[in-house]
Amino acid sequence: MKIRKLTEDDLSLFKLCRKLDKVLSKTTFESKVSRGEYYVLIDNGKVKSVLRVGEEFRTNIPTVYFIKTKKLSRRKKYATKLLRFWEKENIEKGEKILHIKFNDNIKFIEFVKKNSYIFNAKEKIFVKEV
Repeated sequence: MKIRKLTEDDLSLFKLCRKLDKVLSKTTFESKVSRGEYYVLIDNGKVKSVLRVGEEFRTNIPTVYFIKTKKLSRRKKYATKLLRFWEKENIEKGEKILHIKFNDNIKFIEFVKKNSYIFNAKEKIFVKEV
């Protein structure tokens, strides 16, 4: 298993990432890859989970905007491993607060809460102090 950021050499993964991140256009994907906003978890040579991140535009706090695992690969903790990798990277950079953008999917909310994020109803965002 390997976790890494996508690079410009990975632009061929657009179709796969689009299957998981449906709102994505090719131009947006290329732009986000060049800014280092996509992470992937690869197991047995195949992408199993995708994470899209950025900075919250008002606060510059590192934020997860999207995380998804292929259906047949769920319950293997891939999303948790991917999230932990991103968290560790940000802690090493000295970040003290991390965000996950709100999604009203019940399973997603349970996942986020299991990972120690607290919902801020006013901002409609999950927050974790690290």
